[in-house]
Amino acid sequence: MGNDMFGTDQSIGLDIFGASHTTDIDAHISGGTAGQLLVVTGATTAVLQNTGVKLTAPDIQGVVTAAATLTLPAFTAGGAISLGANRLKTTTWVMYDDATYGFFIKNLAETDYGNLSAGELFIWKDIVAMSDNRYLQAYNADGAQFLFYARDNGVGIAEITRLQGAADPYVQIGRDDTGVALNAVTDMLFLQAGGGTGNAAANFGFGLPVYLSNASSEQEERASIDFVLTDATNASEDVEINFKLQIAGAATAEVLSIVGTGIDLPTGKVMSVAGTQVVGARVVDARCDDVANSGDATTDGLIDALRDAMITHGLIAAA
Repeated sequence: MGNDMFGTDQSIGLDIFGASHTTDIDAHISGGTAGQLLVVTGATTAVLQNTGVKLTAPDIQGVVTAAATLTLPAFTAGGAISLGANRLKTTTWVMYDDATYGFFIKNLAETDYGNLSAGELFIWKDIVAMSDNRYLQAYNADGAQFLFYARDNGVGIAEITRLQGAADPYVQIGRDDTGVALNAVTDMLFLQAGGGTGNAAANFGFGLPVYLSNASSEQEERASIDFVLTDATNASEDVEINFKLQIAGAATAEVLSIVGTGIDLPTGKVMSVAGTQVVGARVVDARCDDVANSGDATTDGLIDALRDAMITHGLIAAA
């Protein structure tokens, strides 16, 4: 129809949306502006609006297209919000789903990764670094601690390691006495080599090298403790502990070993007290078997006793 409805000074009672109307209406409305909606405000009244329009329980289908942005107030979603492959952007960050690595948080340019602040982070799988030189840092405050806990079976969660802030920060390995026998040794640090499907052989071992800097700021191995399996036969294993030191700039070399029979010194090494040698290599001299013949029975007895003691302790031998 060609009637002008809702002119600036007009009011008409024309019924344009009858209950039985099923087709589009082409009406010319004067006094309105582009983008306004005809909003029914009562049983017989309607107004033109472009703000404050409220739709009760609308069923919006298809694609909502906005010229620049679509600003929504706080709202409660009645179901899942599906973004698909699209991004969710904030003032600083952009978040999106990556089919390979999961949920990403990046800067708006997507050239760097964002930060995540949380109270507790519950993980069902693994923590995997995806670039080199990553780190785990304790809180940056004097005396701050970063604690590691594990389950003490039948007792509860117990601290086993901490990163301790101090004048000289350190790593503390061990735990308190909760759930620990106070009259026995409790294993708190395990070092393991092997454990796969391969069979170990003689001289298989575990080394603990120590790297120290020098006057030229070069870090090299200066000492080590090696745990060596000298006999790998099942149920007949033998192990020794070798202590090695760097001497005169050479590669570390053994200076002492703890073996099944006791302490063993390599060739050329001695035992000292306050820098004075008290035990060295065995002295071999054929005269050790000579019969004492001083002409005095008491003196000969003393010589024999001293000789027998030194032979027994391995200090001297005839051959």
